[in-house]
Amino acid sequence: KLEYLLNSKIIGDRIRNPVWLTLVALIIGERLMGIPGLILAPVVLNYLRVEMLTVEVPRAREKIEALTAND
Repeated sequence: KLEYLLNSKIIGDRIRNPVWLTLVALIIGERLMGIPGLILAPVVLNYLRVEMLTVEVPRAREKIEALTAND
């Protein structure tokens, strides 16, 4: 399916996602929901990427220092 590769390149460039990630999202979206899945997959992918970039993961050292400071 050459159109998936072309769509993933075009859409991935527009929303600044890697081509392979957009391609995977398009394939999964198509398998789960058909045509609506193809349309929604890049939107959902971009939403998840933005949300995951805003989550701060505490470092292990900060966790250890916080736990030992409470004792």
